Amino acid sequence: MSAATYDFSNVTIGSGITESAGVVTVSEAGTYLVSSSMQRGNASASISFDVYVSGSQVLGTAMFAMAFSAHEYIGISGTWVIKVSAGATLYVYGTGSTIYGNGSRFSGIRIGA
Repeated sequence: MSAATYDFSNVTIGSGITESAGVVTVSEAGTYLVSSSMQRGNASASISFDVYVSGSQVLGTAMFAMAFSAHEYIGISGTWVIKVSAGATLYVYGTGSTIYGNGSRFSGIRIGA
């Protein structure tokens, strides 16, 4: 499977943030606490993802889960503190087969200037 931006189906948007096709745009610069989790369901393929800010991979956000069987659910998750500028875009980019929507999340909150 080729790499793509994940478009999460269940999205809650706060003030100063917009989302389109999995890409979140923040209107206010600052330090953000960002989390993502991905769950692969019932397929014999691994999953991997990275967090990107304005087109650049954020170092230290690479996540990978190895598939062992076609009849298991596996998940990966991470939380990072990321400093971004006003107008920055954030998204999860990676590969995976049969990503389980109810078990996959992307969230963030501004925690400082």
